[in-house]
Order: sequence, then C-alpha cells, then structure tokens
Amino acid sequence: MALFSSIRSDLCYNLGIDDISFFIYRKLFSYRMFALVLLRFTLNGHRFARVFLLYLYHIEIGKDVIIGDYLFLPHPMGITIASGTRIGNNCAIYQHVTFAEKGGQHLGPTIGNNVIVGPGSLLIGNVKIGDDVKIIGNSVVSMNINSSRLVSGNPAREFPLLAI
Repeated sequence: MALFSSIRSDLCYNLGIDDISFFIYRKLFSYRMFALVLLRFTLNGHRFARVFLLYLYHIEIGKDVIIGDYLFLPHPMGITIASGTRIGNNCAIYQHVTFAEKGGQHLGPTIGNNVIVGPGSLLIGNVKIGDDVKIIGNSVVSMNINSSRLVSGNPAREFPLLAI
C-alpha cells in the first residue's frame, strides 16, 4: 500500500490538486507523471519498470535507494541515482543530475527535505545535504552542505539563502 500512497502523493503534488480524481488518471500517462510512476515501481523492486525507466527516460537507479514523498521531476531525463542514496520529502530534481558514489562504498548522497537540485549537477560520495538547500545547475558538490544554503560552482561553494 505504501507504493500507491507514494504515487498518489507525487501525482497530487505535481498536478496541484488535493484529491485523486478522473483528472489524475487522464494525466497519469503524461511525460512527467509516467516517469514518476515508473520510478516508484522501480523503487518497489519491479524489474520491468527499471527497464522502461532506463530506456524511455535514461534514468538509472541503484540499489537501496530511498526517496521521500512529493518528488518533483520537471524534466525527467538522464538522472542517475547511486546505490544507498537517500532523498527527503518535497524535493525537485532537474534533468541530467547525477548522485554518484565514491570509491565503490555503495553510499550515495543523503538529501534533506525541500531541496532543489539544478540541471547538470553532480553530487559525489556520501555527502549530506541539509534541508531547504538550492543547488544551482552544473554544480559539483563533494562536501557536506548545511541547511538553508545556496550552492553553486565547481567545486561547490555554499552561500546563505536569503529570503526574498
């Protein structure tokens, strides 16, 4: 039941509605939504979903990956998630993001809640990213990041996240 609950929360969040309805089923096979459904089935151990996710969206997921609720994939293409990666609730992951393990340790990054990972970013090793972090596109993160930070650059530097 947790699989369908996660799918429902992802779909409701991405469509901006509160309850499941016929509207969701019409949108279920849209480009973004189908990727989310395949992702949840892959995390639940379905091999067919892993194959479809790889060939349709070029999304590769390692073993023992945990992803929280309310995931947002605006452009679900070319995402690589290493084994042991943990992603919190209410996160957005853009295209061509790589969560990589370092040295074959099978420990990917740990991402907090409310994190936005910009397009083309690379998170290397067992780094810990705090809550409310925004990682600018094409950043290379190989160090731990505190909460409420803006991260940019190669190598990544962190800045305080200013309220607008």
